[in-house]
Amino acid sequence: MAEFSPQLLRQARELSGLSAAELAERAGLHRVTVANYERGMHCPPETWGRIEKALRQALDEHVRTAEKVRKRLAP
Repeated sequence: MAEFSPQLLRQARELSGLSAAELAERAGLHRVTVANYERGMHCPPETWGRIEKALRQALDEHVRTAEKVRKRLAP
């Protein structure tokens, strides 16, 4: 598990294409909680683990989708 960082959280969320509300839903949290963590509020390790898992899944989905589109664009 990576060490919690508000910057890492925001960057991974944005790269995954998720809104704070969508990430919160996937991690079983409230949207305001995710926003608070992005602003620097302390995130407990067990909660960060849930967020990390949701982010990894979303990023994997995003990469698979991008790869499919890239292949379709290839000559």
